[in-house]
Amino acid sequence: CMTADVSNEAECAAVVSAAVAKFGRIDILHNNVGIVDVDGDTTKIDSNKWTNTLNVNLTGAMHISKHVLPVMRDQKQGVITHVSSIAALCSYPLIAY
Repeated sequence: CMTADVSNEAECAAVVSAAVAKFGRIDILHNNVGIVDVDGDTTKIDSNKWTNTLNVNLTGAMHISKHVLPVMRDQKQGVITHVSSIAALCSYPLIAY
């Protein structure tokens, strides 16, 4: 078992390397990343919480995808999926989310 902070690119690269070392390939990457650290009134947003939310929710998916894609391209196959919660369709006071 291995854990990583998806907002840290080096940790994402390490997870991908460890998976390839153990399994020899990566067939599926399922990006199901999301935190809620900012909500409420836009005029009261804490910039550090905003940045943290975007780093985890958006940049995190990019970091891990960036390091998995070369493996999948070399294999000439693989699937990356990205999911969202119902908040993508409904009005929630979760501004950065």
